[in-house]
Amino acid sequence: MSLAQENADLPDLRRAYDLGEPGAALALGTALLESDEDAQWAQAIALLEQAASQGAPVYLLIADAYRDGLGVPVNLEKAANWYRIGAETGDGLAQFELGRMYLEGLGLTRDMVQAALYLQLASDRLTDPRLKEDAEAALAHAKWGADWKDWQEVKLLLQSWKPKRLSDLLN
Repeated sequence: MSLAQENADLPDLRRAYDLGEPGAALALGTALLESDEDAQWAQAIALLEQAASQGAPVYLLIADAYRDGLGVPVNLEKAANWYRIGAETGDGLAQFELGRMYLEGLGLTRDMVQAALYLQLASDRLTDPRLKEDAEAALAHAKWGADWKDWQEVKLLLQSWKPKRLSDLLN
């Protein structure tokens, strides 16, 4: 049975993981997230962190888990770190979440320049109309909290911003 099969059962995935098969941590972690048991969610997050260290783009799942306390204790600093990884790769949703964390000072120091930077990047990348509208509203709020000098810094950061490779961010 292939790890790519959607209906692979947990015992098969656990065996594959124990044998060290590539992708097994991701497959098992994802499968455990679908369970209704909190104890399995904790194991799922650990497996997803392992998969992320091997280059799997699961930063949003991990960040959301730390932000919301799903399977792990709420840890806004860890959530911000995982959102930052996604944001730096160019993920609009991760940029939106990181921008809001900067705007509200959740898990990191409140910073209007960083908030405006990531919220502008998110606004440029998000395609869902509701999320785009939310990003633009948060960006407007960040602009109110930034002075002229701050906004000039944001413009410079936007001009030089380039997405990074996930593998570079995880090493």
